[in-house]
Amino acid sequence: MLDTLLTTMIQQLQNDSVPGRIQEATAVARRFVRSVARIFVVFSVEMAPNTSKRRGSTSASYPLVRSKRVFQALIKLAVEELCETADSLIAPVRLGVARPTAPFTLSSTTVEVINVRSTFTITYVLCVEPSMKEC
Repeated sequence: MLDTLLTTMIQQLQNDSVPGRIQEATAVARRFVRSVARIFVVFSVEMAPNTSKRRGSTSASYPLVRSKRVFQALIKLAVEELCETADSLIAPVRLGVARPTAPFTLSSTTVEVINVRSTFTITYVLCVEPSMKEC
């Protein structure tokens, strides 16, 4: 399914028969790559390193492999978006707002990462609501 989506995006990025199609496809593909980059950062930062001696394609988690596949297929957009993502991640440290290291526990499975992220997102959304005074 991912390959079909990527193939469609690449075809539309090269489709010059419809006026404005390339610009629209570029915007859609850029947004998609940005979303994949966010998922990639969450999984690569919060997953505990694999300590087994045997390294191979099976050692990487499924979301990371799929993310890398998107980055490879849309390489021109991925380079720009990954640079922007890296810049946005390091900006708080560079500006002195946050410390370079913060203690947190690493997860050993992708399910744990998803649960922690969804819990944080739900809590954060509830706290951002203007009607919520107690956060």
